[in-house]
Amino acid sequence: MSSIKIRSLKLKSKIILFIGVLFTFLMIGVSFFMLVQWRNLMIESNIERAEDITKAFSINILDALILSESNKTNIEDQLEYLVRDFSKKVNDIKFIAVVDNDNKIMAHSDLSAYSTNKGSLDISSNKTKKIVSAICEHPKYEWIIATVLPLQIAGKRWGVLQIGIDAKPLLNEIKSLFFVLTISTILFTIIILSIAYLSINKITSSFSELTNLLDNIDFELDELKEIPINNDEIGFLIRNVNALQKRLVNSREQLLNAQKQIYHAEKLASIGRLASGVAHEINNPLNGIKSCVYAINKNPENIGQNREYFGLISEGLNHIEMVVQKLLGFAHQQSQIVANVDISEAISKVVKLLNFQLNRKMTNLITNIDSELPTIHADANLIQEVIMNLLLNSIDAIDNNGTIKIDMGKKDDKNIFLNIEDDGEGIKKENLQIIFDPFYTSKEEGQGTGLGLSVSLGIIELHGGSIVVDSTPNKKTIFKIVLPIANKNKIRT
Repeated sequence: MSSIKIRSLKLKSKIILFIGVLFTFLMIGVSFFMLVQWRNLMIESNIERAEDITKAFSINILDALILSESNKTNIEDQLEYLVRDFSKKVNDIKFIAVVDNDNKIMAHSDLSAYSTNKGSLDISSNKTKKIVSAICEHPKYEWIIATVLPLQIAGKRWGVLQIGIDAKPLLNEIKSLFFVLTISTILFTIIILSIAYLSINKITSSFSELTNLLDNIDFELDELKEIPINNDEIGFLIRNVNALQKRLVNSREQLLNAQKQIYHAEKLASIGRLASGVAHEINNPLNGIKSCVYAINKNPENIGQNREYFGLISEGLNHIEMVVQKLLGFAHQQSQIVANVDISEAISKVVKLLNFQLNRKMTNLITNIDSELPTIHADANLIQEVIMNLLLNSIDAIDNNGTIKIDMGKKDDKNIFLNIEDDGEGIKKENLQIIFDPFYTSKEEGQGTGLGLSVSLGIIELHGGSIVVDSTPNKKTIFKIVLPIANKNKIRT
């Protein structure tokens, strides 16, 4: 998996995790709130029912108690009848108890509770002055809705009426509600997260396509890769990236054209510096040819002498032709031709072109070249241009009788090295970092373009190599070049 896909996966995971956690907590909160509200409503509804039942039955009890006061009859039997009869009519009543002011049972739906205080839910509740209800766990009847209603009229209090209604249906209903809300929350959360995943996946896939496009932009291709554009913010971004890609390709084409022009300008500048040497190379054979022509015209009958002069003329013309061809070949702007190049041969050709400048300064040229040096995969003209630029700089830097040393050999199994050293004025330490910058020159105005080293650096890097400089002012300067051996690198064209 590429780093882009990993980053996209991390982004997707983070978004889904954030939304998942946020929505889960939100749903839990909403579900809990709904559960509490519904639970309270259900409890309130059941308590209201229990209180209504208790109030309705208390009327019969109070009537019996009042009647017993006036008739002086035995109230227990009448209360017992009323309690049992009412408990049969309401199915979910667990017990009914009438408790006196001394917390003794006067009547109970369960015969085993007589003459005890077991029917009392709480002694303090029997002292209440108003109806009270609560859900509680009874030792015998388990979970019930217990309601206690004081039996009193106009200051007369006989005790309390207790009714316990089965609370299990209510609790089961609350459990069912909790289960339904839990399942609904889980399903709803899964549905929302699935929708979020699909939406986020669509968004992140667009980002992945965009980052892949940016990462795989190849200006070497004739056709640019474009990705589909959606009608959204990401589509707007992709549309701008596609437009940017086109502008970059156009800029690259313009840059390549400008680079070719710079190479050619520097080459012409170097030719200008070669002019005096070339003129010397041509003038010498031309003067010989003139002398031969003069001698032939003076004595045309001397066939033997004329043949010798014609031979000298032919030799001089061949020499002139060779110099002119080399100069034109160096100056001609041509497309890059990549082949296996013998760099020692390239150095020899450049040295011949610079022979006059070397001799004029009486330069001591020392060459140390490995005879079995492997070839490099390069453009011979560009490599010669680099050597030409460095040697011309060395010639300008040294004094008369100065020394230029060329070392060349195998650096390792994959590279060769070429060092050009001179004992000239050198380069100041503060300038070592900028000598390869375009248009930088330490020469006087009109004596250099400032493009030689910049162009040379571009050529060497174009061939997958490197070039560095080491200099000690007024002692020595060494340009160190490393180039890949043939078949180990391919030049970019």
